[in-house]
Amino acid sequence: MSSSDILVVGPNPALQKTLTFGELRLDAVNRASAIREYTGGKGTNFCRASACFKASPNFCNTTLFTFVGGETGKRVVDFLKGEDIAVHPISVPGETRTCVTCLDEKHGTMTEIIEPSYPVPAESAGDMDRVLKERLQHAGGLAIMGSLPDHTSPELYTRWTQMAAEAKKPVLLDAIKGIEASLKVPNVTSILKVNMEELYKLTGKSTPESAFAYAMREWTVHILAVTDGPRSAYIQERGKALHTLHVPRLDSVVSPLGAGDTADAIFFAQYIHGVPADKAFRFALAAASANCFQKDAGKFEHRDMVEIAKGVTIE
Repeated sequence: MSSSDILVVGPNPALQKTLTFGELRLDAVNRASAIREYTGGKGTNFCRASACFKASPNFCNTTLFTFVGGETGKRVVDFLKGEDIAVHPISVPGETRTCVTCLDEKHGTMTEIIEPSYPVPAESAGDMDRVLKERLQHAGGLAIMGSLPDHTSPELYTRWTQMAAEAKKPVLLDAIKGIEASLKVPNVTSILKVNMEELYKLTGKSTPESAFAYAMREWTVHILAVTDGPRSAYIQERGKALHTLHVPRLDSVVSPLGAGDTADAIFFAQYIHGVPADKAFRFALAAASANCFQKDAGKFEHRDMVEIAKGVTIE
């Protein structure tokens, strides 16, 4: 494992079923025109997007560390290996969840139906801690992606963030529930990437300026990056000015699923290679937009990213 490798913790994977509809209607019988099964979850999408960045000199290899259980968990791992995604599974007794995504082609929207998940027992959490602590010594950074399984202690987020601090490695967090303590870990180069609604929920504020001011005052995060769907995005590095990025409007959107996870992967890879935060975020947003042209979450064409990036402006 080299210093350009990223350890990706996706603690709550899913067997993903994506159904495509000409138009999705509530309180009606909806017949899908297509179905596709694969592994879902934010960590998986991060790794998938990273592979799409291979043509860049700032590419990073990834390994996914995840909790899996039951027959569904076995299928999840098989799908990951089928995509050549390096995975280190940690066994848990509960069955891995299934998520169903419904794509509405007429309106370019998606609806997600997510099964509940089971708590991670202390023994499995300890197994995850041990392998991360060992691998972090030789990695470029740690990405903590998405929610923990239901009723799992949020202390896991804090422990993983502290491990990154002790190893002197940057850590990217893309989660919201239970991460408050992680945002106050001292002596860590942490990056929080959330959407605007999540930032308002975490800070209790209602404008970008007040939310960012709160974050820089109350948390130890080094970089705060915030997306807002097709609207402007924001990024601030501690001690520097708040930047606003404007993304070109997209035509022919197929699916926005995985766009935020794609942004995480492309941003973090560039940051690890020393690209300034605002410029790294510019290409991350372009990759997220390019992901919207694909049916599969976390995938994009490199040429689409490069073309869209030309139209992303930074204030």
